[in-house]
This record gives sequence, C-alpha cells and structure tokens, in this order.
Amino acid sequence: MRYCDSVNIEVSKRRLGIHQVLWGSRQFLCMLAVFAFTFLAVSQAALGQTKTPANRAPNHAAAASSTTKKPGAATPDADMAWLQDALKNPELMNELNHLSQRLAKEIQYPALRTQSALLSRLPQNTVFYVALPNFGPQLRQSLDIYRQELQGSAAMRDFLQKNHLNTSEPKFEDGVAKFCDFMDYLGDEVVITGGFKGKEPNGVLIAEIKKPGLRAFLEKIDQQINATSTEHLRFFDSQQLEAATDHANQEPVVLIRPDLVVISTSTATLRAFNAQLDNSGSSFASTGLGKRLAQSYQSGTNSVGGVDVQQLMGLIPENPPQTRMTLEKTGLADARYAMMESHLASGRAEANMELAFGGPRRGVASWLSTPAPLGALGFMSPKASIGEVFRLKSPDQMFDDIVEIAGPGALRMLPQMEAQLNINLKQDILSKLTGEMGFEMQLPEIAADTPAQKMVAMQPSFTLVLGVSDPAGLQQTLKRLLAQAPMQNDERQEDGVTVSTLTLPSANGQTEINYFFMDGYLVIANNHELAKDAMHAHRGGESLAKLDQITSAAGQPAKASAIIYQNTGLFLSSILKELPPDVLNQIPQTLVTGDVKPNIMVATADDTTLRATSTNVMTSNVSMALIGAAIVIPNLMRSKISANESAAMATVRTVNTAEITYKTSYPRKGFARSLAAMGPGAGVNNCTESNTSAAHACLLDSKVGNASCITGKWCEKNGYRYSVRGICTQTSCSGYVVTATPINENTGGRSFCSTTDAIVRSHTGPAVTEPLTTKECSVWKPVM
Repeated sequence: MRYCDSVNIEVSKRRLGIHQVLWGSRQFLCMLAVFAFTFLAVSQAALGQTKTPANRAPNHAAAASSTTKKPGAATPDADMAWLQDALKNPELMNELNHLSQRLAKEIQYPALRTQSALLSRLPQNTVFYVALPNFGPQLRQSLDIYRQELQGSAAMRDFLQKNHLNTSEPKFEDGVAKFCDFMDYLGDEVVITGGFKGKEPNGVLIAEIKKPGLRAFLEKIDQQINATSTEHLRFFDSQQLEAATDHANQEPVVLIRPDLVVISTSTATLRAFNAQLDNSGSSFASTGLGKRLAQSYQSGTNSVGGVDVQQLMGLIPENPPQTRMTLEKTGLADARYAMMESHLASGRAEANMELAFGGPRRGVASWLSTPAPLGALGFMSPKASIGEVFRLKSPDQMFDDIVEIAGPGALRMLPQMEAQLNINLKQDILSKLTGEMGFEMQLPEIAADTPAQKMVAMQPSFTLVLGVSDPAGLQQTLKRLLAQAPMQNDERQEDGVTVSTLTLPSANGQTEINYFFMDGYLVIANNHELAKDAMHAHRGGESLAKLDQITSAAGQPAKASAIIYQNTGLFLSSILKELPPDVLNQIPQTLVTGDVKPNIMVATADDTTLRATSTNVMTSNVSMALIGAAIVIPNLMRSKISANESAAMATVRTVNTAEITYKTSYPRKGFARSLAAMGPGAGVNNCTESNTSAAHACLLDSKVGNASCITGKWCEKNGYRYSVRGICTQTSCSGYVVTATPINENTGGRSFCSTTDAIVRSHTGPAVTEPLTTKECSVWKPVM
C-alpha cells in the first residue's frame, strides 16, 4: 500500500505545540484512529505532501537540499528546546490552558446510539466489529474554537512564527476542514469489521451515506494529492466492482453504493462483502456476539466493539498438539466472545467489558471468584497510587490447576524441597489462604540532591494483603520456615498486635519486611510505617474501603470479584515535582498536588461470564500533553545523546581503520590528509575499482567522507561533526588527528579524538570549534 506508506507521519513540531491542542482532544484522536488507514490522503494534501510517481526515481539531490540547514531553521535532528521554551512561557501556557478549557466545556459529546443500521447487514462469519460515532461535528466545533483563540492570541501566533509553522498553519486548518467535509457525507456511525482470509485479517470500513456527492468529493481530493502521479485511489459502484481486478501493491479501493461507502485494500474482499450485504440469509446479528452487541445498542452506547473468540481459536495450529491441549486445560478455549462498550458524558468515560464462555468456567478461566466483600481494601491507604484486590478461588485448587496444565514433571523437584523445609506446600500454606489477595503501592516524596539518592528515594512502598482461613496454622508454618532462613527476625507489639520484622541484606544495605496477622488477614509491608498505617486504617481510620469513588462503584462494604484503583494524580505529582521550578510554575497546581480524580475498575464473575466496568475522569487540558513531553523528552534526549556518543566513538575507530588502509594502499601518500580523501568523491554513485584513487579512496561513507570534508572543514553525521587534520609535508603525511565533536549540547556531551596510536580519547564539555592538534588530543582521557 504505497499510497498509505507515502504519508510521512512524524513526531515533530508540526504534531506537538499548538497543534497538540486539536490532535490531543479525545474527539479528534478517536476519529483519526478509525479513518487513518483509508483517508490519510486528506491530511497529506493539507500538509502539502506529494508522492513520487512510481515510474520516476526520487530526486536525491532535491532531498539533500531540502535538509540543508538555513539560518534559524529547525533541522530534523533539532533538539526539543522549542518545547521547553513553550513550557517556560507563562502567557503561552495560559492561552493554551484557556483553549483546552473551552474545548472541554463547549464541545458536546455525540448522543448515545440506540440502534445500528449496519449490524444486521454483516455476514455471519464476521470475526471482529468496532463501531464509533461520527465525530465530524465535534471536530468542526474544535476547529472553530481553535481559530477563534488563535486569532485573539498574540502568544500563540508568535509561537507559530518562531517555530516556522505560520506558513503551514493554513494548510493544517484546511486539512482538518476537509476532513470535516468528508464526515458530513456519512451517517452517525462508522464501523470497522471483517474476518480472516487464512490467518490474515481481512476487513472493511463501512458507513452509511446521508447525502449525495461523496464520490465526486473523494475523487477531487485524490486528484489534488496525486496530480503528478499515475497512482490513484480506485472508486467503484456495484456494477464496476464486478469487473474489477486486484493490482499488485494496490491502493485502497472504495465502493460507493447509493446507501453505503465501503473501503478495503482488496477488490476481492470488497466484492465478497458487497455480495453479502444484501444477502437475506443468516447474519452476524444472529450470533452470540451479534446479539450481545445489539443489547448494547438497546441500552445506548457511544462506541462498541467485539471479537468472536471461538473463530480466533480456530486459527491456532493443530501442530504441535501440545499448544492446543494446554489451551484446553486452561479453560480459555471455552471463551465465546469478548466485547467492550463505552459511554461519554459530563467529563467521564465509562467502559464496560465482557468475556463470555460457552459453559461453566473451568481451569485458569475459573480463578476469579464470584463477588463478595473485599476486606483487604480496609488495610489500604487513600495515599496509594495503585490499589488492587482480587477474590480468587482457593489457592490449593489453583495449585491443582497448575499441576494439570504443566504436568507432574514440571514440579518433580517439589517433594525434595518440601522435605528440606519440613513443610507441605498445599497443606501447610495454600490450604490456609482464602484466595483474597490485595496489593498496594505508594510513591514517596522525593527529597534528595544527587541522582543516586533520588534512585533510593524513589523506591516505592508496597503492601500485600492475603486473606487467611487458619491464621494460627499459617503462623506456625512461617516460624518453621524463618527458623531455617539466614535473616534477622524481630518481634514487637503495636497496639496489641504482634508485628514481625525480617531484615535481609541487599545492594542498598538492608531490606526490611514487616508482617502481622489481623482479623483474618496476613499483611506484609516493606517498611515499618506502612505496616503501622495499614493497621490503623483497618481499625477505623481512612482507607480505600471508605473512599467515595469506591463505595459508589462497588457499595459499602465494597463487594466485587476484583477492584483496581489507580490514582494517576499522585503518581504524576511525584514526578512533576522533579521538573525545573520555571517549568513547574506553569503547570496547574491540581496536577502538582495530585488533586486528580482516580480511575476505578470493578470486575464481577459468574459461572459463565467475566465482566468489568472502568470509570475514568477525562481531561482535555493541553497541559497534560505538554507535561508528558516535559517528562519524556529529557529522557529521550539523554538516550539520543548516549546513542550519538557511542556512534561517534565507533566512527572515530572507523576513521582510524580507514587511515591505516589508506597508508597501505598509497604508501607514497602516507596517511590521508582529510576525510574527503577517504570518501567516495562528489557525484560518484559507486566505489568500483575505476572510481577509487588517492583523492577519493572510497574507505568511508558519503556522510563522513563526502567531497566537502577537506582539511579544516567538518562533516556531520548522527549529531556529531567530524574532521581530519593531517600531519603532512607537501607530498605525504606522516600522521593525522581525527576529531569528533557534538553539533550542540543537545546532541552530545563529549568530544572524541584519536591519532596514529589508534587510541580513542574523550573530553566532557562544550563542543570544540577547530580540529584538534596532536598535542591537544594527547591530553584527553583515553576511552576504556
């Protein structure tokens, strides 16, 4: 699909900054996720990109000239200083926050859909189905708000001009407007659906047409994109499709009927799907998944999707038979379908998920037990970044399932280990646990100066809570085990509860594990304060069990098969506090303090079905995107710098090897006096024997050894500049110095050099401005 591959989707200033406001809005992202693979042509035309015709080779000279640096222009390898400047610009940040608030408050979500005109028309062998609303009106409203804000914001316009985006901005807006125009032709629902041809996905995109003229509109867009190309999208009506044939490397093909538009990458797929659309026989709506999707429509939905798991199981090869046998033993082979639906309203997104089985769940599929009160939540703090509780079936029964799946041979060493430890795993440990298991993670406040101290300070705190049916018996087992372990074991009384502390040696000195039994639970924490907090939370203090978001989702007391609590605000807050003060001051304080609503997922299980409901609080605040960039980009830059430095060292070694080869090949010349002498030369497309000479020895690639890299000049590659200074008389060179230095501080932190001794040396600090001498290189530190 060269048509789609030709679209250059780059993560650059064009996609971040001001544009992130629209691209970051959930409506725009959601819509693009559906249509990207078919109508990228619209955005391609809007950004002024054109394809190279298939019968014409690309113009490398033009490509090279397009990447030549111009004064003040950004380069493909440019650093992300522009983004950091944006974060440090209070006026710009305020304008962007105001824009994001308008988007959040003024844009109305699409209405819930209570029926589908497409579901009943799909063939019975449909494997996957995803239906999304037409977000065209929301996208157009977003664009109108964006244009209004841009017109009234000098800070935003200055940002565009400073980053050389002001000329492409109208094209960007035009592209979004064209996309909205396209959506105006479609009904209120867009569906991606299909099955498999062999083992390859074979699907289509389908939507109702609500007004005439769609074909003429798309043909016009296609002509704008491919005015100079022989390749175009292929459009058919039903009659034309019958005579159409597949092309090698073909573009997407579009069927435009009076009622529907259908898009695929294969005319054969399109033809088969078209024939089934009007088939009055059994349809997808009569299958188990189809009926369940119809129920979602009846109760109202924004987005809904599902997969026929049984048909996917049929793709698993019979050989080797062990794979199929193992799947059967897990019970997962009994799954019939999986589906998910979502509802958007009032800044909240609720997603419902379901996995249905053909009969009673068994094996691993039966491990999640039926709903019951989850007392482990009562030991967990509201300060938790993550809190998870699962109600599983009896651990000794789970152990039997594992033995059944793995086979007795996998545990052949277990009896010997049990004899050495004087325990029976099932009887002494697993049978004494109820199956309820909770996990809590807290992130500490970071108060450290050095990176090493921060690494230690950032170590999270963990609490593990296990339901226990026989506390006294399990405690005796633990004492027998610990008596044989080489660790210190102390006990103390905390408000009438015995707390045991184990001290183990570790890389950071010592690691502490605290545990206690209380009201039918074993609580294990990796520090004393956390164990104490868990105890107080259970005895009536604040806990996750009393949190409003959890009680409203799962009741009081919380009753479910599983509850997963994620407070991304607390997690983000601990990271944000590490940002520079001038950046941190521009971030909304609700994010810095962690005052962000948590996300909750509640799962329930019955004999034949697993269900889960996830409630998320959404935000369209553009600061979130910029914050993520502010956190991630420095790490990416450090990784890029490290990669550039490694590549620079390797290139210096390559030049050393090339110098030795050059001297051997041209003894009268000695060493090469420049990089150009070891390169391929100007205008030479190959390095055959007739093209090599002492002037251009073809020992280096065209980036490091191009014809412009003469004595005293630099060549650039992977964020570094390279040069060779020869130690020469008029006719020959007895030595050389190769220098590699970063283009700027964001592409490297070290410079490198080497001489005829072939030892690579380095120096940390600002980039050098002139190629080094032998004396200057010799004082640098050798690279080990």
